[in-house]
Amino acid sequence: MRAGKFFLIWTLVFGLLGIAVPILLILFWTNFGQAEFLLWPSSIMFMALDSPSPAAQSTVVAIYIFAVAENALLYAVIGAIIWPIAFVIRKRRRRL
Repeated sequence: MRAGKFFLIWTLVFGLLGIAVPILLILFWTNFGQAEFLLWPSSIMFMALDSPSPAAQSTVVAIYIFAVAENALLYAVIGAIIWPIAFVIRKRRRRL
């Protein structure tokens, strides 16, 4: 597999993980805290919903969409940063 194709697949997998983690946290996590912030750093956007008056439903949906999309982008960037290290390790293992 060419390095460029491997990079795209690697980054795409990390991006999909960035989508899956928040969805699983929304569905199954009941008590948000430190672990949630480490797995879903863009959840800090939910502070925008913390107001005395209830936010409009369209605002809530938009913030959830942006938080999940930002997390996917963040995970993809982390994957792109980690990729050269993984590529070198994989290349060295093939030589052995």
